[in-house]
Amino acid sequence: MKVISFGILLVINLFLRSVQCENLKLLILHNNDMHSRFEETSRTSGTCKDKSNCYGGFGRVLHVVREARKAAADGTGPPVLFLNAGDTYTGTSWFSVHKWRIAADFMNLLQPDVACFGNHEFGYKPSGLSPYLKAIRFPMLACNVDFSEEPELQYFDLQKSWIFNVDGRSIGVIGYVTTTSADMGFVGKIKFLDEIPAVTAESRRLAEGGIKTIIALGHSGFEMDKRIAREVPLVDLVIGGHTNTLLCNGIRPDIEQCAGSYPTIVTQPGGKKVPVVQAYAYTKYLGRLNVTIDDDGRIVEYSGYPQLLDAHIPQDPAAIALLDRFRKEIDAAASKIVGYSTSVLGGEIKKCRYEECTLANLVTDAFDSSYGSNAYAMIGAKSLYHDIIPKKNGSITLLDLLNAFPFAGNVYSVQLTGLHIWKTLEIGVRSNGETTGSEFVHTSGIRYKFNMTKPTGQRVVELKVLVDGQTWQNIDYSAIYQIVTTQLMIDGADRHKVFAVKGRNITQLPFNDTEILLRYFKKHSPVTVNLDGRVERVG
Repeated sequence: MKVISFGILLVINLFLRSVQCENLKLLILHNNDMHSRFEETSRTSGTCKDKSNCYGGFGRVLHVVREARKAAADGTGPPVLFLNAGDTYTGTSWFSVHKWRIAADFMNLLQPDVACFGNHEFGYKPSGLSPYLKAIRFPMLACNVDFSEEPELQYFDLQKSWIFNVDGRSIGVIGYVTTTSADMGFVGKIKFLDEIPAVTAESRRLAEGGIKTIIALGHSGFEMDKRIAREVPLVDLVIGGHTNTLLCNGIRPDIEQCAGSYPTIVTQPGGKKVPVVQAYAYTKYLGRLNVTIDDDGRIVEYSGYPQLLDAHIPQDPAAIALLDRFRKEIDAAASKIVGYSTSVLGGEIKKCRYEECTLANLVTDAFDSSYGSNAYAMIGAKSLYHDIIPKKNGSITLLDLLNAFPFAGNVYSVQLTGLHIWKTLEIGVRSNGETTGSEFVHTSGIRYKFNMTKPTGQRVVELKVLVDGQTWQNIDYSAIYQIVTTQLMIDGADRHKVFAVKGRNITQLPFNDTEILLRYFKKHSPVTVNLDGRVERVG
């Protein structure tokens, strides 16, 4: 009897050891930069008018995530982690109207296993982030953000990482976000630390606690993602966001260009290979990364692709029902005509962040006229997001306005010297590709030419101001000029510190930016806006 018992125990022991040593196969679903595409979109991620050919939307994301989780639960699919790499805030009129509430409700519906912050989550002051953090029901991570001195957020127990137990294996996920989040505007006393030292320190802490597999989940852009993969020895996988990077293998899934293979493999100095992934933006794709993890926590196999969420993917009814709860205010804005235009008002990010565009000309002219005579206007390209396309009769609705100009805020007058106007424009053309271009400056009553082949800080090669509404003259660097601008510029968004530091007599005007635009449309409709050379690149 003892021999039989020993034999049974031996078999059980060998079985348990074989189970323990069996590799873990895991499906990681991931997305980033959803930017409030709660509703399905067009092929180019704008408003979908042909309902038979729509893409993305939270409904399709939810369907795929729930199908994968269902398969994992009933044993027909591998275990699943769904990770979100930030930037749910901003991008559509849904968010412009409902702000944090709609973002929280939809993210709670998706229920990611964990998420990190995006820079846009910091774009509405700490008071615009606090209620979101109170409402969500999933972990938000950031190892390089410090809330301890910001009164609005001191209550929030900000975690640097999160540990998951997947079929007996411990997997750590570390969150990080770009340090340029500090440039979003007024971020209060939130501190942003360099990503690589922060991720390195947290990975060591996890490893000392026995965590063998470490995922870095962040929102700092593809180049930083690859640096983390290369320079942080304990990281096994990097999932990123911020640069809207599409990675794919072979034929591209749709019209977006592929920036590399999926996953992109980075080799560390010691020879370790680290996969890096990102999944474009706007809910159009969902990353599907299959990994195999051995008993030592190493990722030994990896494969996958960005799944295109086109019209063949159903929308989950729960997301449609939630959208209907917020639709009343959107429908009201869509039915309210605020003015008329004789042409499209160009406000797309890809144009307005690098050159003159007609929506910027309209907005700055409206700001200028709101103050009266002897004033000028300057705004940052961050304020502009989409074209305004008039209906067939030329009408423009409140929804069009909110969609194109989402950062509703106060408007200010401020006095700047000609020298400080020049410095502000130099800040706007400082980028050598390391920024998103949102610092670019649009003007009214001010014309400037810039040459990108010149060194940073010396690129504005001509600067003129309109005098008495008639004559263009070279700016007087010692003279004082009255400037009308946005709250974003006053708050120092995109490192535009000149207004707050050097501006004199900063005064909030009685109307906010949306109200000024509404008054301008009412007075001047139908508007005709052209490119008039007020901003010109000459090299």
